Amino acid sequence: MRRNLPGFALIADVLPTGDDADTTTHIQLFYAVPNPITAGERVVLFWEIPNTPRVRIVAQGLDTGAIANDPKGGYLVVDPGPGATRTYTITALDDNGNPIVHNGANVSGSLTITVR
Repeated sequence: MRRNLPGFALIADVLPTGDDADTTTHIQLFYAVPNPITAGERVVLFWEIPNTPRVRIVAQGLDTGAIANDPKGGYLVVDPGPGATRTYTITALDDNGNPIVHNGANVSGSLTITVR
């Protein structure tokens, strides 16, 4: 489910139910504040991805590096650069740094930061 809120870019998945509810890796939240921004401003990316030890955030091919994932979520301050729209993709990783796959696809999501 995607929602557009003023000042936010937000990705939110519906939580799993049933037997897998407590063990399934999924993107609970992935959002940015503020959005849009003025060139030169920084933005904070926030996420909640349960049941994964780390995440990788890539900005249009530029890897920000693997980041340890706290069970309660995490955040990263980024500078998208001057005057361009930039898309950030977050991917859940296992202990070995490999993407976690659920239902045949990597557990990942993307959001776009607009730079004015």
